[in-house]
Amino acid sequence: MDEIYNRVKPMDIEYLKKANRPEWDEFCFQSDYAWFWHTSNWIEYCVHYKPHLKTESQSFFLKRNREIIAVVPLFVENHEIENKTYKVFRMAEGPILFPALKSNISEKEREKILGYIFAIFDEIAREEDVAYSLVYLTPLIPISLRGEFPTFNILMKYGFNDCSLNTRIIDLRKNNLWNDMRKGNRWNVKKAKRELTFEVFDKDKITKEIYEKYRKLHHKAAGRITRPLVTFEMWYEWIKQGHGFLSAARRKDEYVGFGYMFYYKNACYYGSSANDPEHADVPISSLLLWETMMWLKRKGCEFFEVGLQQFGDLLYDMPSEKEKNITFFKSGFGGKVYPMFRGEKFWNREYFLRIMKSRVNEFAKRIIR
Repeated sequence: MDEIYNRVKPMDIEYLKKANRPEWDEFCFQSDYAWFWHTSNWIEYCVHYKPHLKTESQSFFLKRNREIIAVVPLFVENHEIENKTYKVFRMAEGPILFPALKSNISEKEREKILGYIFAIFDEIAREEDVAYSLVYLTPLIPISLRGEFPTFNILMKYGFNDCSLNTRIIDLRKNNLWNDMRKGNRWNVKKAKRELTFEVFDKDKITKEIYEKYRKLHHKAAGRITRPLVTFEMWYEWIKQGHGFLSAARRKDEYVGFGYMFYYKNACYYGSSANDPEHADVPISSLLLWETMMWLKRKGCEFFEVGLQQFGDLLYDMPSEKEKNITFFKSGFGGKVYPMFRGEKFWNREYFLRIMKSRVNEFAKRIIR
């Protein structure tokens, strides 16, 4: 840690609190290294998403002479394996976000600041007996969408092991989006249009009544309540703030499908879908995805991330058949596969051995018949 201190100019650490949320969020909006997942809204959501994890945010600013240099989303969660609980740096059981840095810093300065941040991770892990960390870089940050950063998994420079995945992003600036779709997807869209009407409920059109229809259909489609009510309330507020919207499919007078989309800067993320199982004879999802693309294009949005592309088993990621089918479905709407760089780091030998044993056993079951 002393070596890192000596390589950067003195910086102050300030933890994210309710009082400084506006300052945090304004920095995120201005930073080329930040997207909606970095904002205090998402951080608050992750704390409430899975209560059994007892998630605690330790997210912090790095400041130099009162100027924000970086914001660092950081969470401590409690994960159980083989009847033993370990502290880990994760975010709602997923990876935590790569830090968001001040725009227009040099590559040399960026490397120094990142080294400083990840040395802080090491120090906290030692002090609080944290066993593991999983970090990822979202490709929706502006500097990534411009093709300027990163060109490789930079996390490996800071002691992380590569465990990257892939995602699909559609460039809405293109003119031939219809032709880019798979033939079967085009057929499904045409079929759905004969039965369904598409609507968008953004900040100007959303009502509590419509949002409740989405929430209840979400529960019906899943067959259960998947997360706390407070998290649905947060998502409703984000629509009113302009950071989300609902895509809806209506069959006559009944809403039979919804998609929740996150919207921030010039990009959109397909967050959640819920289709009425009683109307499975109509390709609802095909209509929702295509018409959402067209609505976003008219709005001037440039990029639309539709989600993970999980093609097969990896030692650290073993998708279900349903997840692989979703990959195939989404790939039929065009776009390109982008790397989603991820890295993991272990500080606890016992945790490492238990995780690796679990992964190897499951992997062997899948690939050796």
